[in-house]
Amino acid sequence: MDVVTQSVDLVTINPHPWRLKRLTKHGSSILDTSYDTEPESDSEVDFEIRGSDLARAHWIQMHKVNKQTAVIEQTFLELLKSYRHLRPVWPFGRRIDPEDESWEEHLSQDIYFKNHCGAIQAAFTMLMEHKDEPGCVSRLLNEIGAHHFYYDATESHFECFQVAFMAALKKKCTGSCRLDDEIESSWKTFLGEVKVKISEGIAIQRVNYLRIAVTSSEIAEVRQQWHTITEYGVEKAGLVLCKEAMLNYKALLHQYGLENQIADVDKDEETLHQFVKMTMAAFQTSVSCWTTNDGFMGLPALLKEYVMQCMLLDVCPTLLRKAVQHGLVKMLKKILGGDEVSEQIEQMWKKMYRVVEQVN
Repeated sequence: MDVVTQSVDLVTINPHPWRLKRLTKHGSSILDTSYDTEPESDSEVDFEIRGSDLARAHWIQMHKVNKQTAVIEQTFLELLKSYRHLRPVWPFGRRIDPEDESWEEHLSQDIYFKNHCGAIQAAFTMLMEHKDEPGCVSRLLNEIGAHHFYYDATESHFECFQVAFMAALKKKCTGSCRLDDEIESSWKTFLGEVKVKISEGIAIQRVNYLRIAVTSSEIAEVRQQWHTITEYGVEKAGLVLCKEAMLNYKALLHQYGLENQIADVDKDEETLHQFVKMTMAAFQTSVSCWTTNDGFMGLPALLKEYVMQCMLLDVCPTLLRKAVQHGLVKMLKKILGGDEVSEQIEQMWKKMYRVVEQVN
């Protein structure tokens, strides 16, 4: 479990994710997750975006000279240019033609791209307006993080956003809203505090997911099917899973014009077998560790060594999940028989991968 998760008081988290019922004491949130409860956090009262008054003044100045939209749009252009592996996370990123040298110009005219940037711009404005209301801002940022959990965002992605945003400020802010050292420092403070609270929201939602992702009836069926897999041969089944996943991942990368940042473990038999053995052991641990009260809450501690040895960086989580889930389905159909693998079974095992994925 990552550093952010370790810093969250898990005792106070309820079995269900929470909802933000208000932005201020008298207003309503524009984000409603329709969840039941809110976590109690000692940090809500103490939380404050300190040292960022200059950033707020700069944001207001950007509005006066009509630079806010340009900065946010440039931020995403920087993200998509510098972190190509993140392109498939957004629908407009998936539509980028890698052979098109004018893709930035074409993307800037994309209505979905403009709408997304408009939403981010509105979120920045909302944060600036309520920056001095610690509890409200804390809950709002936690909620934004909780929402982003389901859109394949991780804590490291917000670091990428921060780098891209600062680059956009330097490119687009000229004249009366140009960036100086003090303003730059203030923005870094603001973005750093925001990142902490959004990351906390992702961590809280991750914990909730590990707890409630799978029902008791689903895990019973998964365990029964895992028994069939062990009879077939765990390593033999794992070879099917991993080889199919690797082939599919490479095909997806080619489709989106991305480079493969993962070592070709399938080219070395010994490395491949070691990776397969560790991956299937991770699935076996996941299947066996589920409990009625805590779900998969104990899994991160059990898979710590696997995470340290097999964590993947510079990969697109969306494509990697598609590839591994494709491999899982291929494995299940080979072992259980194609007619026996219903859509319900596919979804159960896809959730099992999602559980293992969250430990990383």
